[in-house]
Amino acid sequence: MSEFLVALGESRFHLELSEDCAALLPAFYPAAQATGALEAPLAEHAMAIETLDASLVGTWTEASSGRAVEKRFSGPEAAMFALEEAIELLVIADATNNLALHGGAVRTGPSACLILGDSNSGKSSTIFQLVELGAGFLCEEIALCDTRTWTAVPYPQSLALTEALLEEFASSFGITGRRHPLVPPIVRYVPHQLPGQGDETSPVNRILLPRFRQGAPTSVSDLAPDQALTEVLGYSFQPNADAETHFDRMIALVERVQTFRLVYSSAAAARAALTELFEL
Repeated sequence: MSEFLVALGESRFHLELSEDCAALLPAFYPAAQATGALEAPLAEHAMAIETLDASLVGTWTEASSGRAVEKRFSGPEAAMFALEEAIELLVIADATNNLALHGGAVRTGPSACLILGDSNSGKSSTIFQLVELGAGFLCEEIALCDTRTWTAVPYPQSLALTEALLEEFASSFGITGRRHPLVPPIVRYVPHQLPGQGDETSPVNRILLPRFRQGAPTSVSDLAPDQALTEVLGYSFQPNADAETHFDRMIALVERVQTFRLVYSSAAAARAALTELFEL
């Protein structure tokens, strides 16, 4: 068993992993730090995947119920995907000072942009393109915005992309990040530069809502706060705060930023639009 500390948002995780799961950890949490039992108290959450009776068994506390659970898995990939989901739910549950949104964030200059959307909307490929164009990677899958400072909260996690997208870009532009093939056709992409603990805070000044539409012309439109609010609310996870406080925080967020809709039908078209919008 190998032990690691993982810091995500307001949460700290102490992981004990079997060797085959530990070998996959860089594909999920590339900034995880190898550690020992003496450092375990630094983490609020203890999670383990170990080999028992020739199968992998995971034990951790569920975010929804607060109860300890035990799960069995057919292999290390399945175990790590389940661990990742459990960690994400705990990150959201711990986000007392942060808005938790379905998306990611990049840094351009001193400021940050949240990229939000449903699954298959193109948000991960948009983050990938921005990072490859030179934007700083902040987070993926869960975007946290500190409501006290209105800054994006960085944490290093990989992006899940398709082999076809990565091959298209590798052949046309090259790729600076690392690729970790897992379950075809999905590949985990790790940006060449990850946010560190000492990173300066990045105030959020933009929200980008990408939308892939086959055959649609490429367009970038500026949305007023009242146009953006309902959609952005739909991308927020269940808050720890009461509904009124959460709603007020969401209003404050959309009123302080510029919100853009990006519609595109090809990776090349998106790349051209992003280059112009972010001046990269």
